[in-house]
Amino acid sequence: MGTIRWRHLGKPIWRLVVSSAAVFAVTAALYAVPLSRRPLTAALAFLFVVLVVSATWGFRYSLFVSLLAALGFSWLLASVGRFWLSEPRGVLVLAALLVVGITTSRLSDRVRREALNARRSASELRDLIENVPAMVFMALPGPSNVFASRGWHEYTGLPTEETAGAGWQTVIHPEDLGRHIEKWRVCSATGEPFEDEARFRCAADGEYRWFLVRAVPLRDVHGNILKWYGILTDIEDRKRTEQALRRSEAYLAQAETLSRTGSWVWHPMTDKVLYWSEELLRIFDVDPGELTSLEAERFIEHIHPEDRAKVRASLDKIEHTCEYRLLLPSGTIKHVLSRQHKVFDQSGELVEVVGTIADVTERKRSEEALRRSEAYLAEAQRLTRTGSWAYNLPTEKAIYWSEEMFRIFGLNPQRSSPPDRQEFLRLMHPADRDRFNERVEKAFREKTDFAQDYRIVLPDGTVKHLHEIGHPVLDETGNIVEYVGTEVDVTERKRAEEERERLRQVETDLAHIGRVTTLGELAASLAHELNQPITAAITNANTSLRWLARIPPNLDEAREAITRIVKDGTRAAEIINRLRSFYKKGTPPQPELVDVNEVAHEMMMLLRNETNRYSIAMRTELAPELPKVMADRVQLQQVFMNLMLNGIEAMMDDGGELTITSERTEDRQLRISISDTGVGLPSEKVDHVFDAFFTTKPQGTGMGLAITRSIVEAHGGRLWASANTGSGATFHFTLPNEAAASLTSAG
Repeated sequence: MGTIRWRHLGKPIWRLVVSSAAVFAVTAALYAVPLSRRPLTAALAFLFVVLVVSATWGFRYSLFVSLLAALGFSWLLASVGRFWLSEPRGVLVLAALLVVGITTSRLSDRVRREALNARRSASELRDLIENVPAMVFMALPGPSNVFASRGWHEYTGLPTEETAGAGWQTVIHPEDLGRHIEKWRVCSATGEPFEDEARFRCAADGEYRWFLVRAVPLRDVHGNILKWYGILTDIEDRKRTEQALRRSEAYLAQAETLSRTGSWVWHPMTDKVLYWSEELLRIFDVDPGELTSLEAERFIEHIHPEDRAKVRASLDKIEHTCEYRLLLPSGTIKHVLSRQHKVFDQSGELVEVVGTIADVTERKRSEEALRRSEAYLAEAQRLTRTGSWAYNLPTEKAIYWSEEMFRIFGLNPQRSSPPDRQEFLRLMHPADRDRFNERVEKAFREKTDFAQDYRIVLPDGTVKHLHEIGHPVLDETGNIVEYVGTEVDVTERKRAEEERERLRQVETDLAHIGRVTTLGELAASLAHELNQPITAAITNANTSLRWLARIPPNLDEAREAITRIVKDGTRAAEIINRLRSFYKKGTPPQPELVDVNEVAHEMMMLLRNETNRYSIAMRTELAPELPKVMADRVQLQQVFMNLMLNGIEAMMDDGGELTITSERTEDRQLRISISDTGVGLPSEKVDHVFDAFFTTKPQGTGMGLAITRSIVEAHGGRLWASANTGSGATFHFTLPNEAAASLTSAG
């Protein structure tokens, strides 16, 4: 405590001691000044000491110095070197010195205080500027800065010497620099306050931030600009907010465009539209200038007349959703979905009504197209007797059945849900349930498609044949979500297949009858054909006996005769085997590689006696090295025989020529043509010659050509007839190089 008091007392005492010492030192120094110059020197010294003390320590200390100096200097000014207060001259000098000292001290102290206040104000102003959360600058007219706050130097990293001149321009973003300088130039010329937004680079991270730059001029009494005072305020957050708002508005506008949804605000008191989005303008095809006068009734005018009452009724509701149509001035009709919400203030007064209007024209069209598509699909399913379904594997329940599925199973299409698994299995034929479950469970385990046929038994006892196809739907992890599939009612197809099988059997029987009939008609020719090798064998046998009866026996000649017997016997056996296979009933088709030219020669040999009988010549134009075809040899023989006999019968009365031709076509098929020079085909009946039971012969059955066509088509070929240029007709048939291996035609 004592130390603190001493510090408070020691400072004034020390200053008084220093002041006294200064006065005595100056007084002592004045002794060296001649007496004639002492008054002026003493006065100047007196004023100097008083001014120094007053400027340094203030009025109180300068007053003390003035008293000491007045006493000391007055004494020095006495003529005899003494100072007596009783002398008027000494009192006058003392008083004068005191007045001058006190006045000088007061004035000096005032100046000192003003200087201190000015320095304090400047310091406080500088502290204020330095601590303002902005950057402050002062500039002369033109681009040169003369002062910038500490915030500027810390942010930009530019010292004062680099900031002056054009140095400050280096921290402005290049995209903003040109505009910023031009605006500063205009304001400097016109004296208008400067305001601009620009990006300035931060020395710390090199990033640019947005600043709002404002500057005002300081003018003299004549209006001339002396300086510019300015401030840079960081508005980066505001700019980001504005950009986010602009992006949000852009996103909203884009979302409205993409969703074709417009928004609006309506003021109920003035019956005026306060806001319409751009998308709403497009929806209503309204000019933006009309918004200022768009009242509720004018809004109603855009609504289709048939929907206006519905819309008016909905406007009174606080919340409403309504679909209606717009009838635009161009005549275009749009479907829209409107939603509105009424906004009330705290007192319950209606402030405004906000809402949205979405253009759902495309959705309506899509819905209509979907309804039509569903109707077409339902009709297609009904016509094709095909139903569709979806089955949820985790829940083991059918989640969808089409209407045709219900009809196929004899159930009411209007029922609320598909049948469960137990009901479904009850409808299935008992003999098919185990096989059905086994196949389906296997597909479920292996996550594969499946297809199978099964039967169902309706409540009235009707049996239906169904063909089912199922396909798994997998999620991203590979697990089965559901199975989708179809059921096709193939009952009619099954019946048709059974009927076709019966017809095939009938056709087979007819073909066999045709072959038997043909063989009967060719009995004489066949007997002659068999008689030749038999007669030759007998002759050779007799010859062999004669050669053996000789003494000695001629074994070589006998051996040759016996060899001829074997050859003739083999020939007869081959003819008999061909006849047996040709005659045999119920032989299934046996596809093999067959040489068509070889079959043609066989049939010519078999029918040679028949052609000789009616004076008919046979000629061939067979292409060499034809590829073999996969066919049933017996059926192919029957085709050749039927067509050759057909030509022979056409030339029985007058004879003629039968020509057999084979060739390879451009599409790599084999074409065989059998041509005659007989009576030809009646032009009006050419299209019917292959019909069953159609014949132009008195004793014909009308089945020969029909059977022939079925055989050719079963081999994948085609049969047709054409009239010759001269007389007669030609029958053509084609065979592919690789005919079908499974032949369904009669054999």
